[in-house]
Amino acid sequence: MTVCRSVYVDARCLQDPGYARRGIGTHLGSLLGRISESPLRLCRLIAVISPDLPPIARQWAGLFDECTASLLPIGRGVKDVYIAGSPMTHEPADELGFQPSRQLLCAAVVYDFIPYDSANYLDGFGARTTYHAQLAGLKRCDLFFPISAHTGRRLRELLAVPAERITVTGASLRSEFISASRQEARAVPGPPYYFVMGGEDRRKNVSAAIAGVRMLRGSGPPVDLVVAGEYSTAERERLRSEGGSWLRFTEDYLEDGALADLYRGAAAVIVPSRLEGFSLPVVEAIECGTVAIASKCFAHLELIQDEEALFDAEDPAELARKLLTLAQDRNLRLRLAMNQSKLAGRFHPEQVGARFWTRIAAELRGELPGVAAVARRRLPPVAFVSPYPPQQSGVADFTKRTLEALRGVVDCHLYTNAPRPLALMPHIQDRGGAGVAAALLGRCDACIQVLGNSSFHYPMLDTAERYGGPVILHDARQIHNYYYRWGANRFIAYVSARLGRPVAEEEVAGWLGDEADLPELMFAPVLRRAAPVFVHTPGLRQTLQHLYGVRPALLPFPPNMAFAREELTAQHRQRVRGALGLTPASTVVASFGIVARSKSPDVCIRAVRGLCDRGEPVELVFVGNVGGHRPEYETLAVSLGLGSRVHFFDGFLDAAMYRKFLLAADAAIQLRSYGGGQASAAYADCLSAGVPVVVSETLAADCGSAPYAYPVGAGGSATAVEALLVEALGSRYRRERDTEGRDAYLDAHSFERYGLALLAGLGLG
Repeated sequence: MTVCRSVYVDARCLQDPGYARRGIGTHLGSLLGRISESPLRLCRLIAVISPDLPPIARQWAGLFDECTASLLPIGRGVKDVYIAGSPMTHEPADELGFQPSRQLLCAAVVYDFIPYDSANYLDGFGARTTYHAQLAGLKRCDLFFPISAHTGRRLRELLAVPAERITVTGASLRSEFISASRQEARAVPGPPYYFVMGGEDRRKNVSAAIAGVRMLRGSGPPVDLVVAGEYSTAERERLRSEGGSWLRFTEDYLEDGALADLYRGAAAVIVPSRLEGFSLPVVEAIECGTVAIASKCFAHLELIQDEEALFDAEDPAELARKLLTLAQDRNLRLRLAMNQSKLAGRFHPEQVGARFWTRIAAELRGELPGVAAVARRRLPPVAFVSPYPPQQSGVADFTKRTLEALRGVVDCHLYTNAPRPLALMPHIQDRGGAGVAAALLGRCDACIQVLGNSSFHYPMLDTAERYGGPVILHDARQIHNYYYRWGANRFIAYVSARLGRPVAEEEVAGWLGDEADLPELMFAPVLRRAAPVFVHTPGLRQTLQHLYGVRPALLPFPPNMAFAREELTAQHRQRVRGALGLTPASTVVASFGIVARSKSPDVCIRAVRGLCDRGEPVELVFVGNVGGHRPEYETLAVSLGLGSRVHFFDGFLDAAMYRKFLLAADAAIQLRSYGGGQASAAYADCLSAGVPVVVSETLAADCGSAPYAYPVGAGGSATAVEALLVEALGSRYRRERDTEGRDAYLDAHSFERYGLALLAGLGLG
């Protein structure tokens, strides 16, 4: 029975070479491998990975249906599961997006508290601070799966975790090791030996085993000691100095077959650790049919009850006596072997996995005390982190229209730094400022960072870079944001590394001028974690796939401006022209949006000069902030004899003025000298208003078209634009704006359709 849709797993310990092949990695991998036999077998298993670590180790990669670096999961009305696979080994802040909530059951696999319980592990303020932050993060979980009863006790003592939230699983033997232990044994060369599975950590106490065997050899059989584990050259030499020629070391890493042979060939396996969370060598020895002699640490006392097989970790003489008795008393050996043989089966993967998954499934069904499964609410709560009016931003207006279109479909939570009060519809809730809190504390099914290329979006970039989650990319580049956020030096160093060549300040200045297609768009810092990613044009989707290997979801790009049929009548348009001071006899050609070289204002001016030469009484209006470009283009207009016919605006135009010119214009020109998939709100607004428009081919391909759009090829000359303007001004669309073509365009590019496509891309449709 499926009781959730997705199981997310913090898989960093399966990426990190320091853990992937050690007990931590093998235990987590074994647990995950048993999901196919559990009530959650139909759920998707999703690895949450770090882009700063290597890929998941090959032996574990096949466990997962999907990998994501996003730390902000999307809830879909059923309770999903998050497994903190190794909560005390990596930076806890990276898990904050997966904190327990009404849509997420958090389960922690807990190995030990050795750094807390031992000296010399937490040297320095930074180490202690990090560890206590990890403890705090661990406490937020709903369920706890310690690998031993001792670790479970420490959970209760350190974090006051209720006993009913704890299920002791034990640690799992590797399936490959079990298979190897059942193969025909191969003799290990050399004299008889005892075996220790050690390691560089002094807590493993290998020196006690060496001392005990040295004492034994003085009065008993001349048995060697074989030590396995990873050691530095210096540590090996130190240990050799404590032993003699009878002390042998294996290779650092042993395949399961070679390891099983060492266990089976040993006279006994010595496990001298001072402290353990579990003790896999004890169980591995017993699986191989060899008697384990272990120290009296808490983890060992759970596994071995015979006093004859236990010794004080700080008393090598006691170890020597136990080994001598074992060597001399065959009946004792048989009894210990029989008693210990009952242990190993409890830690086979299917047994350990069943304890883990059965408890999680029961919790989801509400069979045990805790957080029960939650039914779908009437409307899914979705957070938007975005600029919003009265902020002067096209993205702000776009978000406003999007949220209004989602009425009756979504419970909208808005996070914005726009000045209050906000004019909001009843289904839109003002949740405060933009920032990390929006992503981590909102308890929404999805938290969408809306990203444009202006300083309004700095808080959204901060969150998207750190936590990922869904993002909507409004612009085809993030050059300006990163240049001004990071400063020139950091920016240039970054893009030089990305491109694999030196990048000069002069080249970057050209990028900032928006003059051409760019070799780097500065999306990598966001795309490393963001998922899903939404764009508005096929061109940008293709560009991101080519540059970054990411294929975003495509949303239809709707116009911000909407017009009623009565507004488009000739009579109403003439009244608007009169209010703007435009004479009825003049021909008004407009170009909408901020004036920039990449929009070819010079081509527009020269094309109008050609129309004037044809006897057309043209007025050219740049309906957008001209900024510092005014002297350049005024000079060009005067030089062409158009000084009184070309008009500019300084500063941001309010929506009412912008709208009037869309109604007043007889034709429009919307050009762009570069590709890359940048959507054009100005062009979309022209199509919404039914204005005959000469447009760059790339914009028409990316943003949609209509019968009254006249595409001009890349690098369109003034002559080509002039010819298309003549055609546009002579068409019926100059007089009859309310056309079937306009209706078809608006139907395909409405905000209602946009909102539904967004929800479908989030899995909430």
